[in-house]
Amino acid sequence: MKVVDKDALAFRKKLRRAEVEREILRALDHPFLPTLYADFEASHYACLVMEFCPGGDLHVARQRQPRRRFSVASARSFEKEPTWANDLSCARMHAWRHAYYLLYLCVALAELIEIDRRIMNGRFYAAETVLALEYLHMMGVVYRDLKPENVLVRADGHIMLSDFDLSLKCDDVVPKLLRQPRGDGAGAGPSSTNDHSSSCVPPIQPVLSCLFNGVTRKRLLPMPGAAAVDADAAEHSEPEQTSESDPAEVVVEPVAARSRSFVGTHEYLAPEVISGQGHGSAVDWWTLGVFMYEMVYGQTPFKGATNEETLANIVGKRPVAFPRVPSSASCGEREELLRAQDLMARLLAKCPGKRLGSCTGSGEVKRHAFFRGVNWALVRSVRPPEVPVRVARSKAKTMSRKERQEPYKQQHEDHFDYF
Repeated sequence: MKVVDKDALAFRKKLRRAEVEREILRALDHPFLPTLYADFEASHYACLVMEFCPGGDLHVARQRQPRRRFSVASARSFEKEPTWANDLSCARMHAWRHAYYLLYLCVALAELIEIDRRIMNGRFYAAETVLALEYLHMMGVVYRDLKPENVLVRADGHIMLSDFDLSLKCDDVVPKLLRQPRGDGAGAGPSSTNDHSSSCVPPIQPVLSCLFNGVTRKRLLPMPGAAAVDADAAEHSEPEQTSESDPAEVVVEPVAARSRSFVGTHEYLAPEVISGQGHGSAVDWWTLGVFMYEMVYGQTPFKGATNEETLANIVGKRPVAFPRVPSSASCGEREELLRAQDLMARLLAKCPGKRLGSCTGSGEVKRHAFFRGVNWALVRSVRPPEVPVRVARSKAKTMSRKERQEPYKQQHEDHFDYF
């Protein structure tokens, strides 16, 4: 149960945020988002009853990982082969050497298994987060507060986003059908542009679902008013290729939403939020990039010695930098890491118009090579990498009736997360 002191919020002029959070929670119905079972008020407290997540959050889960990070590729440096004493016989030296290499192979095999497990971890949590953001955007909600501390782990190991007090609730989002270009540049109409173009593709026609992407696009019926496909070409082409000649994608994104609120966590703020030029749903894709970077490398990409330096790094012209890929990494590990870096670089584009997902929504993100092989429709049925086995129970501090009735007293703190 989440309990907030209304007097404290009123004192800080943030009472409206609690009201917006309650409105959002009442409307949510998604496996990776909280279900509001009840909400009520007691004295000057507002209470929200939601599902308890015994797995903690992904920030705590990351601390339990090797090197405190979910790596998509890792390499372990081994010490130089030891030099043996001169008094050892040649046979004994060879025996020690063979034993050493056998141990080396066993450790390498164990590391490969661990690497594969952590690759699955990173992709799994990122995929479920993308689906949660996709649903929020479909509901006209810009989350604005994605970070590992707000991604909880349910009892079954799947995630649940939490804390919507900083979210932006937009007007109803109208689903729109966008004309996508063909890979060979032969798309119909003037909308044949690159998938990652910085300009938004104009909408063609509203349609009812945000779930048509990837293979399911082939099953869409022709749009009324769309250019007809040449009959002779259709006769000599295979059915799969014919459907791809007129690809389509449905987008349900609050791309037109704009806010000038200066809210968020320092290290996760998007450049357009800091500059005050107005921001929309693109900030969620920026925070997804920061979120993935922290999960992979154990720190945020633009962190400075002070909050002011962090903000300066974010709005600066220098793009995001990544640590060098270890030379000992295998080809498969290198490819996985490079795919993850490419996705993060596209999400962390400082110009909102060039950011992956900013114009046509989650479909761009889901099609990235990093998520290759993910069955988006069945993610909920996949066994999570880690399932909580025990629930740590602790007795909460009880307040006396006199303490509960006391008015809010301002607390002086030397630090803050939100501003």
